[in-house]
Amino acid sequence: GTAEALSFTVEMEINGTLSLISSNKEYVDITKDSDHNSVITAANRAIELTLRKYGEDYETSLNGAEFILTNYVEGKKLADGITESITLIISENGQVAIPKGMVASGQKYRLTEGKSPDGYQCDVSVIFEVEEDGTIIVVEETGGFSDGASVTTADVVKDSSQDDTILRITNEKIRVSLKKLDYKDHAPLAGVKFRLTPAEGSAFAELTDVKFVTLTTGSDGTVAFPEGLLIVGHTYVLTETATLDHYKLYGTEADRQMTFTVQPDGSLVMDPERTNATV
Repeated sequence: GTAEALSFTVEMEINGTLSLISSNKEYVDITKDSDHNSVITAANRAIELTLRKYGEDYETSLNGAEFILTNYVEGKKLADGITESITLIISENGQVAIPKGMVASGQKYRLTEGKSPDGYQCDVSVIFEVEEDGTIIVVEETGGFSDGASVTTADVVKDSSQDDTILRITNEKIRVSLKKLDYKDHAPLAGVKFRLTPAEGSAFAELTDVKFVTLTTGSDGTVAFPEGLLIVGHTYVLTETATLDHYKLYGTEADRQMTFTVQPDGSLVMDPERTNATV
């Protein structure tokens, strides 16, 4: 749970006094005991790492996320030699400290997102390495932002105010759009209205009092759901409620319902028994 091994250089003067020449640690001190013997006191600093969860702008702190910390080598325990994995819960200030003694220099570790803030994808996995001097580097990241995005899913920064190393992790909001087409020629249909409702036991993100959302297709036949509206693992029902004058609504309202569940990567899985749509 500490960084590189202690190394220091001392010089002995003619009178036997020891002087510190150099050291690779923050604290090395030379004193005399009651018998006038030289005493060298050195302290290793434990590796300190704080995990912070941000929104897409890398400024908005998010709470409620959970990450699982494991050794990169499958079956190998964490640095204390006892713990196989620990769950890290992001607190209200958007961060959580990895307990001291859980990571060691020269080792790789994996952080896997087990729960995301409502409205965000939950598919992030980050592999980081602790170098011999305690420096943290991101080795690999999966999930989160798609290829070609202008920001990264994870990076490491130093917090000078706290003298702490920060592993910053973010990912994308859940984004979904709907497109309405003519049944025969697949021409886009504008002005078609849909009602989006959480299924029993599900909800909208941060909209606990909202029972449904109305969506209307634009000139290209599409309409985007409000960003971050849906929650991973929750199920929703989409119902067509109004169409164009020269079209007619199909069957009963139940016949026009489409049910889907949000996956960790933000994709949708449709209920084949209750849909006539494709994803």
